[in-house]
Order: sequence, then C-alpha cells, then structure tokens
Amino acid sequence: MVIAIGFTGCLKEDMDTIALPVGKIPQNVIPDDIRNRLENYIDIYEGDNPPDITGEYIVYPNMLVYDSENSWDYEYMGATQLLSFKKQTSSGEVTYMELDVFNNGYSLIDETEMHVVGSGNNLTAYMITETKASDNSGNITSSSKKAVIISGTVTEAGIKNFQYAFVMLDKYDPNNTLMDINEYRVFKDGDGVAERYEWTNMLYEEKKQMPICTGNSLTYKMK
Repeated sequence: MVIAIGFTGCLKEDMDTIALPVGKIPQNVIPDDIRNRLENYIDIYEGDNPPDITGEYIVYPNMLVYDSENSWDYEYMGATQLLSFKKQTSSGEVTYMELDVFNNGYSLIDETEMHVVGSGNNLTAYMITETKASDNSGNITSSSKKAVIISGTVTEAGIKNFQYAFVMLDKYDPNNTLMDINEYRVFKDGDGVAERYEWTNMLYEEKKQMPICTGNSLTYKMK
C-alpha cells in the first residue's frame, strides 16, 4: 500500500521568503519558458485588483485539455472536483479546499492558501504544492513539487471558462511514475462553467447523489 501525503508551500512574505510581486505570478511558480507554452492552453490573467472568488463550486465534467507529455488520452474525464474558496483578503490571499469525487468515494485536500491576481471579473489563482508518498514502513517512495493554476471569469452562475493546470517543478521519483520536471497538464470544466454549488455542509447521502466523472475513459500511454 502507498500512502500519499499532501501539503502546500507558503507563498506569504515572511522572514524566510521573498515578497510576492504585486499583481503578477512569480517566476518560481511558472518560469517564463514554461509560461510561454502553457498560455497556448490556459488563460493567465494578472493585475492587482482581482474579483472576489469566495464561494463553493463544482467542476463537472472535468476534462483534459492538454498533456505536454502526451501520456494521457484526450478523451479522459477526471474525477468531479468540488472547490471552496473563502476568506479572500484585500491582498489576494484566499483559503482553498478541494474534494475529488470518484465512484462515490472522496479524496480531500485540506485547507491551503492560494494567491489571486487579475482585474475586472478575470482572475488567476496559484499556489505551490508539495506531496510525498510512502510505503507501510514509512519509507518515502516519491515526492513532488508542483505549481497549481486556476483561471477563469467570475459570474453570478460560477466561474466561466474555468481552467486548471499543474506544472511539475521538482520531484524525487526513482521508479519514474510521475510526470517529468517542467511538464504540465491542463483541464477545464467541460460545460464551460464551474457552477456555484454549496457542498461543504451536505450530508453524506446527499453527496452520493452528486454527478461524478469516474475516469473510466482514461487511457494511459506508458512513457
């Protein structure tokens, strides 16, 4: 059995970090050479007056747009994502929580911090995540450091043109099971909008009735 543990790197300014550039996405999140390629598949907004993203949303159907390694079939539909953004500050920090729905099972990403930039109703939110996997003996079998990017336009209905990407920044991967460094994948909400959907207080029986993308159409091509 492999146990995955996720945690998020801090993007706040403090004694051990560098101040975030106002209204821009830092180089350590998306290096310029990767950003130039990534922007062919996801809209990246900047600005120091982003809209308020506070709320709960459902991403369904969750569809693959682009895989830079060409290792996943483009008919892939990922697990439904339930997202929560709260406590957005004037400087663009927001508390983020995610729940993946897979065959009536749930995988929770605990509350972490994202930073939001943009202007008008357009926004891009970003964070750096670090994940480790270990075996039953506690030995680390792999680890990764990824940039996570969320983009779209806030409306009354939800987040229009919702897009989601992650970029592999660094990894320990002796068995070559993870995406290579500097590679990336981009997803979108297949119907064009991540609808507002109050899910955090739903009962378990209510959650079981939610629409789900099971990932059954996934075809993985070996490297």
